[in-house]
Amino acid sequence: MTGMPTPIDKGTVRFRAYSSLATLGSVAKPAVRFLAEQFYANNRELDFVRAALVAIGTDAREAIPVLTNAFHSTNQMFRWMAARTLAQVSPDSPDLVPTMLAELNRANVAARRGTCLVLGGFGPVAKSTIPALTQALGDEDKGVRDNADRALRAIELSTNGPPAHLF
Repeated sequence: MTGMPTPIDKGTVRFRAYSSLATLGSVAKPAVRFLAEQFYANNRELDFVRAALVAIGTDAREAIPVLTNAFHSTNQMFRWMAARTLAQVSPDSPDLVPTMLAELNRANVAARRGTCLVLGGFGPVAKSTIPALTQALGDEDKGVRDNADRALRAIELSTNGPPAHLF
């Protein structure tokens, strides 16, 4: 049976569809409702859903209620993914920074480490978190200290651009 195409599993088709939507960017706005519904559907696909929503950007505002719900989830991964996505889709969301600052104060070391990385990815939105991240430089955990340092550098770079001595 030569000439017959090899069957492609459904997961591969879904990943290609998400990638195509991300490539389309804001033109994929009609798919936002579908993407928002997929946010909780499958952990394996969450990164792809997130990437598509981020690529659509502020045109993906229809997903804000789902992202806000996930942002307050008991599942730490959903909180971080929702926060990272919300920072791109709705950087002016009033809950964004205060909720992440609460994460930074958790007893769980992994939560503090991850929160620093998430805040660093917020860019200028996280400028108000500089004092808390500076305080995290004194955390008992080296991973938290290192991630706080990375976050501070990322926020500084996103706010002020690269240092002049690099040119």
